[in-house]
Amino acid sequence: MVVHLAKLFMTPSQFKNMIRKGLSDKRTTTFFILQIGMCLLFACLYYLSVIFDERILLIKTPGNDLQASFFEALYFSLITQTTVGYSGGYNYLSNSGRIINCLHLFSMLAVFVLI
Repeated sequence: MVVHLAKLFMTPSQFKNMIRKGLSDKRTTTFFILQIGMCLLFACLYYLSVIFDERILLIKTPGNDLQASFFEALYFSLITQTTVGYSGGYNYLSNSGRIINCLHLFSMLAVFVLI
């Protein structure tokens, strides 16, 4: 069975129409905005959790590999939010960050159920 490449890909006008149709749907737009908001919110919480553990609770992590970097926290939040998963031994979580990660996962489930 031979498949033509033209049938596998959308034309630019088809893609544009698909995006317009998706954005005109209130449910899709609400879901998209919630996902972006949750990702940024939890990135801030992950960032603050590392600072909280290191500077307030004075808890040093083994190997001292945690650094308070907002971009690392944003990356961790994006990976969690998109349910891609973590490769290798990537470990950004501090002790309080693990609690925040559980809240992040449960809030994602709540958004899927409610929308």
